[in-house]
Amino acid sequence: MNKQLNFRYLFAFLAIISSFAAHAKLDNMQFTIRTGMVQGSYANPLTDSSSGDQGGTGGQANASSDLENGGFSVMPSFDADIEIFDNFKRSYFARTIIALSTATGKMHYNYFGLGTRNYYSGTGIQRVFIGEKESVKMVPKVRKYYGVDLGFSRVSVVSFGTVLSAVSTGIDFGGHWGYTKQMGKSWGLNFEAGLSYAYGISTISSSGMNIKILFGATFPL
Repeated sequence: MNKQLNFRYLFAFLAIISSFAAHAKLDNMQFTIRTGMVQGSYANPLTDSSSGDQGGTGGQANASSDLENGGFSVMPSFDADIEIFDNFKRSYFARTIIALSTATGKMHYNYFGLGTRNYYSGTGIQRVFIGEKESVKMVPKVRKYYGVDLGFSRVSVVSFGTVLSAVSTGIDFGGHWGYTKQMGKSWGLNFEAGLSYAYGISTISSSGMNIKILFGATFPL
């Protein structure tokens, strides 16, 4: 079931990328891929606060050590987004984040959402000036930005053994700050740090905070 949902997230992400590409000039787009740490802290939805029991069974669930308090920390995690610029200082983007434990093969956190960024130091994308006989391309050396995004996330908040886990779906919204150092004409190194809050809306509902510290590369299209 989780694999089917992951494929749906991926399909939706690719569909939005295709839609952006169909309505945008390629020189107004850029793609970024990152890896790093995603850490979450969630209330355990299966804990009875009066007795400390999980699931109302009178006994403790066999929760793994990284999930026993409704939290997780996954490194490496993977993040990808595609931006479309309506001017040199502002962009809109679609992104997906996957926090998959390589040790257990479990999907602890995945996210899909949309957002906007504002570049306050340096232009967000390269500029091209076209004259009568020649053109000049200006590539910013350093770019700093801040942004917000909103989407849906699924998080594994309690693990029962090595196979089963309780998963909560939530509305996930937050902000981030980023820095890009241009390394060549076609790519740049990127660092991004973000904080988001997920409000649980599923049958097993758990809300919590997510911290994202990611490094990667940016490629203009």
